[in-house]
Amino acid sequence: MRNQKRGISDLIATVLMVLIVIAAVGIIWSAISPMFRKQLDKPLLCSAVELTINTEAGYTWYNDSIDTMTNTMNKSVSVMVTSQKVGEMKDIQLMIRDDAGKSATIKVKEDMKQNISAADYEDRTYLLAWDYLKTKGLTATGKPTTVRVVPMILVSGKKESCQPTEEVTLPGLSAVI
Repeated sequence: MRNQKRGISDLIATVLMVLIVIAAVGIIWSAISPMFRKQLDKPLLCSAVELTINTEAGYTWYNDSIDTMTNTMNKSVSVMVTSQKVGEMKDIQLMIRDDAGKSATIKVKEDMKQNISAADYEDRTYLLAWDYLKTKGLTATGKPTTVRVVPMILVSGKKESCQPTEEVTLPGLSAVI
């Protein structure tokens, strides 16, 4: 009597192995491709945004004068941001540092509740009261020294920050007038 056991042919085994490998590669690629896409999209989107802090127009300064009529401290910071191109920018952050080394980051749309469109970014001045900046991390007795602007873009549905502008020294208001 002959043994009737039969195995699968080598051709069918090879085809099945190739299909299993292709399916595994597809599953792995679908899991890791969003990471690659994010790494490729961010530099492209950031290159379409160009911001500068305008120090020539006289609207970038800090003020720490005393109001002689009310005898109260009148501390504030003003920053003028100019954009040459805005691309897909969704928000900007103002990063202000004081002489004690503390810094405050303010998101214009979220923290300042400003609903601005891309057309509004050409020349925009932001006036920040010192009491507000203290709540964001600056020291009460400090003096603001520098400011940077960080453009924010949307990558894969999440806000990402681009390269910040050069750090600009804030002149005192008396130096501007």
